[in-house]
Amino acid sequence: MISFLMLIDSETDREKFKKLYEAYQKKMLYVAYQILNNQQDAEDVVQDSFLAVARHISSIGNVGEARTGVYLMKTVKNRALNLIRSRKETVSWDEIVLATPDNIQETICVQEEVKQVLEAIYQLKENYRDVLCLHFLNQLTTKEIADVLGRNHNTVKAELRRGKKQLFELMKTIDSY
Repeated sequence: MISFLMLIDSETDREKFKKLYEAYQKKMLYVAYQILNNQQDAEDVVQDSFLAVARHISSIGNVGEARTGVYLMKTVKNRALNLIRSRKETVSWDEIVLATPDNIQETICVQEEVKQVLEAIYQLKENYRDVLCLHFLNQLTTKEIADVLGRNHNTVKAELRRGKKQLFELMKTIDSY
């Protein structure tokens, strides 16, 4: 936390940051871990989120304000999802090299199909995109997704159903080209 405080000029803003850190750090870590399922990645995402908070501390509300909590949770959620996206879109050379000669073509085709599905998911509205990524990439249940995103369970189920339908329609248009 000390390194973050060096980025902040005023003593008032430093105190505000300390209070935000103490009040929200564990909640943010929980959200990041629920998305990433990896403690180290979750900690990195939270630290990265607090770095952004330190840089923009003057424009962030105080502890206890609803908009502050929502902003911080959304920040950590988006950074965690961005980490997932950055990892899912790349295909490592090792994955291709380790494939046996008999199934290299099949492996490449599957990886290309996965890439097309991910690109289609990223074209959807944010609420559908988030739910689909958490469901398909992290294999979370609708209840877990509702907890991570802070949404009603029935809302998440409806968004998942609608998101799948939109994804299916989008994939049909891609396949027809």
